[in-house]
Amino acid sequence: MKAALPALLTVMAVAVGTGAWLARPEASRAQAPDSVTITLNQWKGSGISGTATLTARGDKTAVELQIEGERPGVHPNHIHRSTCADPEPNPTYPLKDVVLNQADDEGRSQTTVDVPLSELWDGEFLILIHKSAEALGTYIACGDITVGNSVQTMPSSGAGTTVPSHGMGSLSSAATFFGLALITSLAAIVTVLRSVLKYVDAPLWRSARRN
Repeated sequence: MKAALPALLTVMAVAVGTGAWLARPEASRAQAPDSVTITLNQWKGSGISGTATLTARGDKTAVELQIEGERPGVHPNHIHRSTCADPEPNPTYPLKDVVLNQADDEGRSQTTVDVPLSELWDGEFLILIHKSAEALGTYIACGDITVGNSVQTMPSSGAGTTVPSHGMGSLSSAATFFGLALITSLAAIVTVLRSVLKYVDAPLWRSARRN
């Protein structure tokens, strides 16, 4: 029994450590990148679409918009809380207007907002493009600031290599690996416990027979 106790304690420590790793907050969401490009999808057949590139600048975020479509005019846009499934109409961070005209149906704007990219990445935020200042309630394009809506990201390591985003791929792989490790550890615990019970029960069984 004494020989089995160190093995039991080791296996239990591995299981507890693995469970703690899986339970940490970072395991439930993607780590904020240094830069991410999201898709701005047309809103209800508006014909306007594009991309938004968000880049970390310390405690600020640089936002570069590029939209295209045959809808000339000055188009206000903002970062809002919520998602494109049900946009919150009140803006959180204003962005510079994008201008489309007859001669050039591609518009750009660049803005630096006073919020870190990590906060935008961890919360529920979107970028919403409006028809005009007089028709802010009419949307023409929208993009969620999420992994699922990202075109490409620059890893938070800051290595400078832009890689395609595949959602939660690497995170899911790590969670799967450690999940399997946890299951293996639990199976080992059961095996060790059976051995311990065998050592404990055998003397009691022999004593009961003598009595």
